[in-house]
Amino acid sequence: MRPDTNGFAKKYQHPLLVAAASVPAAVLLTAALCPEALGRVWVLPALFVPLAWLCLLLPGQRRVAGAAVGTLALIGCAVALLPIGAAPFLLLLPLLYGAALFLLLPVAAWPTGQELPPYIAAGGLAAHLFAHLASGYADRTGSGLYRPAQLLLTVTFAAFLVLALLALNRASLRRASQERVQVPGRMRRQNTALTLGLLLLAAGVALLPQVAAFLKRVWQLLWQGVAAAAAWLAALLKTDGAGSGGTGDALTAIELTGETVNRPGFLEVLLQKLLGIVAVLAVLALAGFLLTRLFRLLRRVAAWLRQRLAGFGSAATKDYVDEITDTREDAVYSPSSLVKRVKEQLYRADESRMTPAQRVRYRYLRLRLRHREWGTAATARDTLPPTAAQLYERARYGAGSLTGEEAQQFQQDTHRL
Repeated sequence: MRPDTNGFAKKYQHPLLVAAASVPAAVLLTAALCPEALGRVWVLPALFVPLAWLCLLLPGQRRVAGAAVGTLALIGCAVALLPIGAAPFLLLLPLLYGAALFLLLPVAAWPTGQELPPYIAAGGLAAHLFAHLASGYADRTGSGLYRPAQLLLTVTFAAFLVLALLALNRASLRRASQERVQVPGRMRRQNTALTLGLLLLAAGVALLPQVAAFLKRVWQLLWQGVAAAAAWLAALLKTDGAGSGGTGDALTAIELTGETVNRPGFLEVLLQKLLGIVAVLAVLALAGFLLTRLFRLLRRVAAWLRQRLAGFGSAATKDYVDEITDTREDAVYSPSSLVKRVKEQLYRADESRMTPAQRVRYRYLRLRLRHREWGTAATARDTLPPTAAQLYERARYGAGSLTGEEAQQFQQDTHRL
């Protein structure tokens, strides 16, 4: 059996989610057994992901062997990079990741819309929260035990949130469609973009203090650059008189205070002021440009929201109208009395004046009148042979014009009914 590459394109996130959810447990176990190895614990989940992908791509008969080889590779990597001799229990890490390889093997045969069990996402979230609390407590107490793994925990937590939200979004779409219809690609993309957008918005709000500190640092670097540029230009433009004047000022300062004072000259101060004004104007122009683009984007979003709200208001204020539609094949074969049934059986229309499609429909009507046991809810596909049913559907729904030979074929297929 050849590997299902299309299915892999929709399942490759499952090993990533498992790896991201398992990192805090690996960090906590390593910190308890051998804290010196915290800086290298990332290697095992990083190796687990491609091994799991390879197992998903292998044919069915080779997946178990692939998982076994992958487990041996994880054990060899742990022996080579981790101090197994000092802490033999660290072998639990590659063994657990190897068990995860075996547990993920059935994913290759899952339908493309099936997701991992929800307890994996719930357990991963609980593990990440506990690991971050433990890391914060260690920093406050001054131990710094988890400091080598803090970046790993932060990156994997962000990846875990993205993967878990995408999985929940896919599962909700599947439940909304009752797992019977294919969700349109445009709707899937819109839901994915909305999910990631809300995640980025929440992350931006949470990172406001860091953003403010970053902007403050950028502003300080900007003024330091302005001062350095002003000093460089002043050194280029300084004349001999200005240079002697600057030296005299420095000597005077030395005589008065006994210390060397590096005072900026008048030209340097003037250039610094001018460059500062130019830098502020450039920042204001850039900020105005960005705000203008942001305003245009918000205006388009507001227009889109107005259209959505208008459609919702129209749907919310519309009254219900009960419409009754007859969906039976032909609503003419319901005689109400014995006399009417006898007349319908005795009456025969002139088929020579009918088109082939009309003859097919007329003969099917007579069949319906003859077979009262068919019932009014039965369709042509329920009562006729497949070929005759297709001819009748073409005659009734206008899928194509019928020929005389096809009308004769319909009569031959149904004359024994």
